[in-house]
Amino acid sequence: MAIEYTLLTSCEQELPSDLLLDDVDLNQIENGCFLRLEGIAIAKGIESELGRKLIEEVYGILVRQIIVFRLDKFELYDAGLDLMVKFVISFVLNSKSDFVFLSNGERALMLKKNGQLAINENEVFWKKRMEELPDGVCYTTESLPSL
Repeated sequence: MAIEYTLLTSCEQELPSDLLLDDVDLNQIENGCFLRLEGIAIAKGIESELGRKLIEEVYGILVRQIIVFRLDKFELYDAGLDLMVKFVISFVLNSKSDFVFLSNGERALMLKKNGQLAINENEVFWKKRMEELPDGVCYTTESLPSL
């Protein structure tokens, strides 16, 4: 069984080149294909028309790409979680794109819209990770809607 996180982004072209995950450039993953790393499987793709409309309605973001992280729930969970956190923090720091980061496809953990980053106020894990960001990275904590 896996735990799934989804990053839905307005990024139209390639992902920023500094978003390397254990020396793997996610731009090399073809849409719909999974890459397996220690404790995690990562896929890049395009959201369905219905999914794009729903995300735009709820979060006001026009989704161009999705990145799915499937953590192994049992074996090497911590290793997979560390890789995902590394990528998400890198994305927050290096991408200019709007995005929403969901847990299991429905609960919003983070939302970046029009340059403003918000962390779900109920997410202790992610709030703690954001405190580790360099000085000058601004974000708010607020209640984010779920799908």
